[in-house]
Amino acid sequence: MLENELSHRQERLVLVSVFDPDGKLIEGARVAVESRDVGDRARHDLKFDAVHGVYLASNVAPGRYVLRAQAEGYAPDELTVQVDPAGLQAVVILGAPGLPFLYRGDVKTPFQPHPDLVGVALDHRTAANAVERLSAVAKQYKLTPVER
Repeated sequence: MLENELSHRQERLVLVSVFDPDGKLIEGARVAVESRDVGDRARHDLKFDAVHGVYLASNVAPGRYVLRAQAEGYAPDELTVQVDPAGLQAVVILGAPGLPFLYRGDVKTPFQPHPDLVGVALDHRTAANAVERLSAVAKQYKLTPVER
């Protein structure tokens, strides 16, 4: 929807949302895409659009790019992206330097480790009594549930 709303301004929009690990939008980031196609070293610095909460550039030629995002107090991130003829929408999550991370799909996600906690995620397709069974196992091992 956002891309449709903004598409009247220019073609081939590159839209990048930058968040911290808690899901808070980072407004002071520096975001750019640089072409990796042979013979082309085009670079586009994305500007922050406060109305929509995204960094954007318009008329970016289709091709392979390196997307770089950095902000004060956060470790920088870099990823290879493909700008299609319709443009690109991407999400970047920046964390403090040294934080471990995992990937949620294609998104590198830094997190603050909690060595005293065990995380459990249930598939919504599991049997209805999975929560009860999990609670029984937790009780058996004297574990206290913590909602996050």
